[in-house]
Amino acid sequence: MYLSGFADSEGCLWVFDRRTSEYRYLAPKRIAAHKNLYTFEDADGRVRQDIETKLFQLIDAPVRPILSAIEAGLRPKDDDLDALALFIGYLRLRTPGGLHEIEDGYIQSLKLTNPFLSEHSVAKMIQGYESESGERFEMSAQEIVERFSSGELELRPAAGHIVSIMAETGLTVAQYVLSLRWVFLLAPIGRSFILSDEPFVIEPPIGHNPEASGVGVLTPGVKKYVPLTQRVCLLMEEPDTAKKFELVQGHDVRRVNCLIALNSNRFVYGSDERLLRRIVGRTVKERVDRKPEVVVEFIANPAAPEEGLIKVFTKPRVSSQK
Repeated sequence: MYLSGFADSEGCLWVFDRRTSEYRYLAPKRIAAHKNLYTFEDADGRVRQDIETKLFQLIDAPVRPILSAIEAGLRPKDDDLDALALFIGYLRLRTPGGLHEIEDGYIQSLKLTNPFLSEHSVAKMIQGYESESGERFEMSAQEIVERFSSGELELRPAAGHIVSIMAETGLTVAQYVLSLRWVFLLAPIGRSFILSDEPFVIEPPIGHNPEASGVGVLTPGVKKYVPLTQRVCLLMEEPDTAKKFELVQGHDVRRVNCLIALNSNRFVYGSDERLLRRIVGRTVKERVDRKPEVVVEFIANPAAPEEGLIKVFTKPRVSSQK
C-alpha cells in the first residue's frame, strides 16, 4: 500500500540494494515481503501473528485514501490526521532496523544489569530457591557467574517481548508526532521524492555530537521527514498545532532525497532509475547494511558505585545537510 505511492505508471519501482549494489525493477509486493517479521511464540507455545493481522491491518487500512487526498492537495480532516499520525509513528519502529534497535538496546541493557554476574545476587537467589523448594540447587553461585561471564549463558529477550515493546512505543511516538508542526512539502512538476526501508528520517540540529547523545522526535531543533508519496513528503518541526502545505523548489527535493537515501538500512526505492542512481551516487558510500548503532552506558552514582542510571541512545543515521 505504502510503496505503491512511489511506483511509476506501470505500478513498479526501481530498487537499489546496498548489500549487492544492484538496481532492480520490481512490483511493490515483491519488495515488501518479509515473512514473520512480527511473529512470535507465546507462553503456551502458540505461534502468534496478532501484530500483523490485527494491529497493523487496522493502522494501514485507512491510510491509502488519506495519502491520495493529500497528494491531490486536499487538507486532511482531524480524523485523517489522527490515522496518519498513527501510521507515521509506527514507521519509526516497525521496520527490521527499528526492531533491531529495540532488541539491541534491550540486550545491551541486560548485560549491564545482569544479576547473574554478581555472586552475591546469585547466592541470594539460590538461597531463596532452596528455602522455598526444600531442595538443594545443583550449581554454586560461582559456577553460574562464571558461565555467564564467559558467554556460555546469556540473557536474551523473547521475540514476543520485542514486538510488544514496539507496539506500545509506537502509540507514544504517534502522540508525539501529532503534537508537532506539520508541513506537507509538495515537489514541483518533474521532481519526485524517493523512499527507503527506514522511511522515518531524523535530521539532527547543526553542531550535534552523535557520540555524546541521540536525537528523538521531541529533541529541540530536530527536523523529521517522512516521504508519503513521490509528490509529497511530510516535514515535522517543533511542537505546534499548525498543519500546512508548501510547494518547494527542486534543490529542496534533492536535499530531502539525499537524507532519505543516507537514512536507509539496505534498500532505497524510486519511480525513476536515473533519479535513483543520481541520489545513490551522491550519498551511499558504504555498500553494506547500516543497522542502527545503539549506545548503552552505565552512569554510576558516586555515593553508591553499584547503583546508577542506564543511558540508552541511538546514533543518528544522518547529519544535518546544507
